[in-house]
Amino acid sequence: VWSGTSMATPMVAGAAALLRSQQPTWSPSRVYQQLRNTAVPLCSGTPNQIDPAAALGAAPLTPAC
Repeated sequence: VWSGTSMATPMVAGAAALLRSQQPTWSPSRVYQQLRNTAVPLCSGTPNQIDPAAALGAAPLTPAC
């Protein structure tokens, strides 16, 4: 179904690990802030969806509604 915390947890953990591999000196709070600051809104409003590519410096996602 791809919904809920059971699905969100491994996705966020993987994105954080990927970001940390590129920025090994960043603290956990810096990784959190980067993921949060580069998240994109879903079509329904809140909450935002993480965008690992944008967190690493790529262009942000454009949600398809």
